[in-house]
Amino acid sequence: SEYINIDDPLTLTEINFKRLFWQLLIDKKWTSHTYNRNKKCAKVFCDYLIKEWYIDSNPLSKIKDRKIDKVLPKIYSQKQIDMIIYTINNYYNSFDNFVSIRNKTIMLTYIYTWLRFKELVNLNINDINIDEWYIKVSKWKGSKDRYVPLVNKLHLYLKKYLDVRNKIDFKKNIMFPTYLGNNLQYREFYNIN
Repeated sequence: SEYINIDDPLTLTEINFKRLFWQLLIDKKWTSHTYNRNKKCAKVFCDYLIKEWYIDSNPLSKIKDRKIDKVLPKIYSQKQIDMIIYTINNYYNSFDNFVSIRNKTIMLTYIYTWLRFKELVNLNINDINIDEWYIKVSKWKGSKDRYVPLVNKLHLYLKKYLDVRNKIDFKKNIMFPTYLGNNLQYREFYNIN
């Protein structure tokens, strides 16, 4: 590199490392994670050079890590959502089978609300407010409740589903129970997908 020469300890300075890392960030399009990992490796190497008496102090000790980039979740286009809903409607077209109705409703609830898996399978009937058109998600992230509004289509499916679900005598108050009345597990939810 034009900034650092391993054979010349005088080039191993804080400013030279900053210049090198900045150049690599731009040229190699490093992510924050890659930057931090390489900085850490260079710091370990400089610690070794201190131990072997090549340099007096670690030039990387004052260089801060970069804040890790947040990756935004991928969102489906309206066309993709329509295709998924079309597939769900064709696959789960029976309204006399509880499991079929439950699977269709849980998939539509997932698509229209984007609840997390644990939030979805841990919903209780009391969390769904059909009259006021919202789902209450209790104390999951940040120990706070949040309210997710219902869109028209989901509202209709939830009403139909609750009519069918209430005809079966489940011991627990779980919104989307297995046929035995227990919470769905990840494997079962994945199989629905």
